[in-house]
Amino acid sequence: MTLLRVVPAFAAGLMLAATACTTIIPPGGPPTVIRSTPFGSTVISPGGAMAGSGTAAPPANLDPDMPGTLPALAGGRDGIYSGLAVPLDTGGGVCITTQPIDRFQVSGDRVQWGLFRGRIRGAGLQMVNGNTWVFGQFDGNRFNGQITMYGRRQTPGCTFRLTLAKTGEL
Repeated sequence: MTLLRVVPAFAAGLMLAATACTTIIPPGGPPTVIRSTPFGSTVISPGGAMAGSGTAAPPANLDPDMPGTLPALAGGRDGIYSGLAVPLDTGGGVCITTQPIDRFQVSGDRVQWGLFRGRIRGAGLQMVNGNTWVFGQFDGNRFNGQITMYGRRQTPGCTFRLTLAKTGEL
């Protein structure tokens, strides 16, 4: 091994270690993710939903009294829930966009969403599919929780804040 091979590898490692991500979460809006390097900072995602930006636009019927949440339908807990998954931990810039959530179905104490299946215990819910967990609490016809996606082989994972409200009947 020569010194010429070690120096570039060391320099590349040093540059990678000097890179950081910052997330700014404004009230009622999607986060702005900023990547910082020794050569300056770059905005990775905008602080608001913009056409063509890749940031999901929030549903049109957001509750004005509770920014970021949908108005919940009255009645029992059974029904279809919709809402938003907002990035909390971007996994090093991998998960940077707010995602719309729909077809989260509640029937009795059972919940189904895509490949996830779970049972409500008291007001709590915990579901797993592969390396991804969904957990949280029901409050009436609202569900507040998190989606945590663990990375493979020591890669960073992502975490989303999940805010859902009952928006339809089964």
